[in-house]
Amino acid sequence: INKSILIENIEFYSCIIEADAKNCLFNNCDIVNSKICESTIHSNNIIKNSKVIDCLYSGGITEIKSSFIDNGNRKIINANLSECLVYSGIFSAQSTIDKNTKIIKKLN
Repeated sequence: INKSILIENIEFYSCIIEADAKNCLFNNCDIVNSKICESTIHSNNIIKNSKVIDCLYSGGITEIKSSFIDNGNRKIINANLSECLVYSGIFSAQSTIDKNTKIIKKLN
């Protein structure tokens, strides 16, 4: 899927995504240069150069690289972060955060 429209209420399995998406489900997807809002990020996704806002992380770990994350709605972030900027969020015990990730507001 290429970026040019807002995609809403779709479930994606094993896809390559470059889009703005809201209220969607992602499982085993490669997501690049996208804005993902209020969606469910299930398992085994790789997200790069994207914005991830107010999402629910369920299932297994997701890799997020060089992206912006804002999860201020108190949903737990279950992901391995590399070179990200996190405005706010709570992290699961399984999450890893590299030294190049900046966290503005870590919630408890």
